[in-house]
Amino acid sequence: SVAEQEPEPPKAPVSLGIFKTDAEITAKSQEEKVLQHQHQQQQPVLSHYKPKVSLEELRRRREESRRRHMENEQYIQAWVQRLPHPPPTKRFGEFKFGVDAIIDAMDSAMNKCR
Repeated sequence: SVAEQEPEPPKAPVSLGIFKTDAEITAKSQEEKVLQHQHQQQQPVLSHYKPKVSLEELRRRREESRRRHMENEQYIQAWVQRLPHPPPTKRFGEFKFGVDAIIDAMDSAMNKCR
């Protein structure tokens, strides 16, 4: 008989396609997280890393950078030697460039760029 049947459990509200219910939002979010987790498990750890240049090219660039650095350092040392050497003044005495300080500052700046 109809009276003896157990009542149906309440159904989750159904969206009209315009708005989603909390249950639909949660179900969709959980499904996306599961799919994302499964996808991550299938991928090798470094699958997203694809070097844009070869190791050989990186080495060539590093050597080129070192060569330019040495050329710049030699140019600066020669430039300092070509600077005029004015006689001492009453106010400042003998003025000298701190060549070592200039080279150290240049090296420090170059190291920060690497």
